[in-house]
Amino acid sequence: MNESLGKIVNEEDKIIKNGLENLITKEKNLIHEYKVMNNFKDKFTGHLNSSINDELEKRKLEILYKIQSKEEQHKSLIKLIDYLTFLDNKKKI
Repeated sequence: MNESLGKIVNEEDKIIKNGLENLITKEKNLIHEYKVMNNFKDKFTGHLNSSINDELEKRKLEILYKIQSKEEQHKSLIKLIDYLTFLDNKKKI
């Protein structure tokens, strides 16, 4: 094990950063696609309009699911931080 701990942590941080950047880009693209499709949906009729509405509904559900998941993650992180703070305070006593 010739690599320093700092170098290993730096490489792992890059992996996490790249993953988060990719996730953010995908979510921005999803929202952009939804907005574009929503703006053009009324310009089409018949089967094409129905297909666009179906795709819009799929994207809307995916966006709502992601929002709900992030809210749950946020709540869980707050609970975890509260617990870690509790443990830290307990150590100080």
